[in-house]
Formats: sequence, C-alpha cells, structure tokens
Amino acid sequence: MALTLVSEASERSDAMALYAVGRDGVTVRHPFRSTPTHYASIRETLYSLSVEENGEFTHPNAGFVSSARRNRRANLQTDDSRFAARIRPFLSNPASAGATASVAAADPLDAAVRTRLDRHTENVHVALLTSDAHRSEVENCVRYASGHTAGTRAFLAPHALFDPKGLAEIDETYGKYVSFERFRRKIGAYPRVSAFEVGPGDRIETVLSSEREVRV
Repeated sequence: MALTLVSEASERSDAMALYAVGRDGVTVRHPFRSTPTHYASIRETLYSLSVEENGEFTHPNAGFVSSARRNRRANLQTDDSRFAARIRPFLSNPASAGATASVAAADPLDAAVRTRLDRHTENVHVALLTSDAHRSEVENCVRYASGHTAGTRAFLAPHALFDPKGLAEIDETYGKYVSFERFRRKIGAYPRVSAFEVGPGDRIETVLSSEREVRV
C-alpha cells in the first residue's frame, strides 16, 4: 500500500515525506521532497523496514540507535564528570525534560504526527499505515490530523488476523475482527478522514466463512 502511494506521488510530482515510528519515537525520516532520487530512496526504505515483536515498524538502523541510547545512559550513571551530573537527571526522569518528551514516551505515534504537521503551514495530506494494536494512539493521531490537514487516509491492518494463535481460536478471532471493524468505522467518521482495512484476503474469508457456518 505504501509503495502504491509513492508511485501516486511520483506520477504527480507531489512532494512526499516518510516517517516510521517505533516505541522510542521516529526511527526513519525522509522530509518533504519531490525528486526522482527522493522517491527511489523512500521505496528502498520501505523494502528495508522490519517489524518488531510488538508490531511496531522499525528500520535496520533503529535497533542500533536504541542500543546506543541505552549504552550512553549506562555510561552516564557511572560518570562522575560535571557534564554527566547535569545530564543524569534528564535521563532518570524523562518528564523533567519537558512536555514533548513525556508525550513522545507515552504516545510516540501521536507525538510524531503533531511535530511534523506543526512544521508545515501549507495543505498536507496524511497517510497513516499501521494496525489497530494501539487503538488509543491511532485515534489520537487521526483526531489531530483531522483538524490540521487537508485530508487523512488511515490504512489499518486488523491485528487479530496476524496473531499466530488467532485462526486456531476462530470464534475469538471473529469477535476481535468485528471489534476492529467498529474501530475502523469510528476512525473514518472524523472529518476529512477515510479509513481502510488492509489485510490478507484468505484469512479474512476464513474468519467470515466460519461465522456463516455457525449460523447455518
């Protein structure tokens, strides 16, 4: 889906940006540009994205960045220099670093969207590609984008369909899928927002057909 959006932007020569978000915040940054090289770079990044165990999208370098942060934090805890003494309180108490840091830690997706949209005064269209695993974050993001963009498209993957145990417990999976559909409609009800389901057709059909068999 993301690659289709890149092709669409490339055909129209529209400026495009790409940001991937993980548990520590933004892991991939491609600011707005409209050059062939830029579109090619975004495509390459999309192909290289991987998914963490909790369903967050990351970049191969993201793990290194997170590891480096942890190492710096550990080193500062044992460092008795004046610089370390000044920095240490911010690491031990993230809230003291400011409201933005607190928001990013609690809701990295919402914080990333707010930060990027606040930097642009012109009309911007947002495409959000994620699952419904963290619904409150997704809704916060969509709610804000709804009031600060020309249009928002949310492409949501039903988390229940990707659970390894999901299809083995078909009744429970069907209930979660129905819950997902309600959530998708709720998201799509915001002004200037369209919400779409993105998922494997064979799994969706398996879940729906099992319910039809039960009714028969």
